Amino acid sequence: MDVCQEEEDEVPRRDQPRPVLDQLPVEILQHIGGFLEPTEIVESLSSTSSRLNEIFGNEQYWRIRIKNQWPASYPIIPDHVKQPAIWRHRCRDRETHFKLFKNAEKNMEKRIFGHGEGGLVGGDVNAVCFSKDGKLLCSGGRDRHVILWDLDAIKKRAPTDVAALLETGAPPNADFQSLLHTHAGWVWSLQSHGSLLSSGAWDCTINVSDLNHSVGAAAPKTTLK
Repeated sequence: MDVCQEEEDEVPRRDQPRPVLDQLPVEILQHIGGFLEPTEIVESLSSTSSRLNEIFGNEQYWRIRIKNQWPASYPIIPDHVKQPAIWRHRCRDRETHFKLFKNAEKNMEKRIFGHGEGGLVGGDVNAVCFSKDGKLLCSGGRDRHVILWDLDAIKKRAPTDVAALLETGAPPNADFQSLLHTHAGWVWSLQSHGSLLSSGAWDCTINVSDLNHSVGAAAPKTTLK
């Protein structure tokens, strides 16, 4: 009789309370979070309870998470920046980019083009930036040109055969949307903001061009000296 009673005690009763995820210690929950993607934590796990939302909504968690994976100072965020959830977004972007570049052969296609195409003189490329929601790639170089590359058109072409490129030494032709004759010296810096593109060069000038008017015609620009 005693043996049977002991065996019954070892079997967990259905009415006994079971451990709940959000009742675990903070240290264990943060450790579990380290095995999840940032997007899974933000969009799924944090929405399951107010306690989990409080733990993973804390910017300090994301700051420590980045520091543990990449001890170098990344990202550089001034103390005066008060943008909400900035560390959470930086951590998500950093981990996403790291995984893409870590398996570049699998996750990316090579597209090679440059200033020596389409009859251009060509030269070293000194500056690049994206504009218009990532649809354009702006590049400037020692040929004194600022070129607006149509990325949608480039993506439709076949991936670059790197082996053939090494044999011929010339990249395939890539159509560019516009060619801005903006400077009399090497273009050294580019920055976009909305429809505006600013470029700085060794001719001691800064040009600000309106990209909304750059297709098929010269872009209106303002030159600062």
